[in-house]
Amino acid sequence: ASAQGAGRVKLRLMATTDAHVHVYPYDYYRDMEDHTVGLSKVAALIDAARAEAKNSLLFDNGDFVQGNPLGDLIGYERGLKDGDEHLMIRAMNALRYDGGTLGNHEFNYGVPFLDKVLAKAAFPVVSANVVKGAATGDIRRAGTYVKPYVILDRTVTDEAGANHPIKVGV
Repeated sequence: ASAQGAGRVKLRLMATTDAHVHVYPYDYYRDMEDHTVGLSKVAALIDAARAEAKNSLLFDNGDFVQGNPLGDLIGYERGLKDGDEHLMIRAMNALRYDGGTLGNHEFNYGVPFLDKVLAKAAFPVVSANVVKGAATGDIRRAGTYVKPYVILDRTVTDEAGANHPIKVGV
């Protein structure tokens, strides 16, 4: 293309990892505010990064369901009823995550609990290495616990302002 920037696309990839139920800027072990943690703090950084880049994708690398007393309160004491939305999923949905994966701590409260957590995610959660039936050894009829991958259809804007459809493998 003759127009400067036509066809050239810059894509910003962002990721969170090991959030461990830190939604708020609070240290539940010390029972005091801690402005170094929390998705509420990260939200401002995500908004700023999105404002800098026309095209961006946001992912989570796992370990978001367990990791502090708030997580234990939800996981062990209160639990989730069918249809309930986990606090972290609510925050991640509000931040418009494009996808995520499972960490080892997602399983701390059991698979039925995790099923309820993931049911309300507005983004795909993938993992190719968690197999149904692995705990019982009956992997003959097993598949992956969640989809092993997804292909996202997105639209990006090139530097000249034209939109282009893309496919992103996660």
